[in-house]
Amino acid sequence: MSGVSFPSMELDLPINATKTMTAIVKPYTAINKNVTYSSDNPAVATVSANGKITTHTVGTAVITAITEDGGFTATCTVHVKDGDPPIYFDFSDTEGITQSGVGYLVSLASVDLSKYLRVAEGHLQISDVKFSLVSDGGIAELSGSILSFSGTGVVKVLVYSGDESHPSNSLELLFLYY
Repeated sequence: MSGVSFPSMELDLPINATKTMTAIVKPYTAINKNVTYSSDNPAVATVSANGKITTHTVGTAVITAITEDGGFTATCTVHVKDGDPPIYFDFSDTEGITQSGVGYLVSLASVDLSKYLRVAEGHLQISDVKFSLVSDGGIAELSGSILSFSGTGVVKVLVYSGDESHPSNSLELLFLYY
């Protein structure tokens, strides 16, 4: 084993949100990929044994993953904010989609992004969220929330609410289809 990392080093979430941040153990061929998660500020955010972060109140918490083999560590700083909720996705426990760096590796020919879409309760409805293909290199098509691949490569999708040119909430997703 040579280390561990999170897909993001910082994360902004609203109060009462959940997001799974699975630690990536390196190398990918490591036999023992067991990690232990902890939060330095459980009043703000807690983390489960599988990396599911739950936010509780405004503040900052550092989530740490420690490998069982070698004691390597990775951290992600979670900023919990009050106000309009962000749009986010939870691809945890999804066959064919895995987090890698700042994007997702996809081995499925087609993905219904709405299945994995999450918004914090209270302000925004899932039905308010729209999808737009930003760049596809000629290898993908987006129909509503269905992203279909016709070749290997990188695809960028804009997920937003409001007007696409001036969204009230937005998120860009990168997918590498292989």
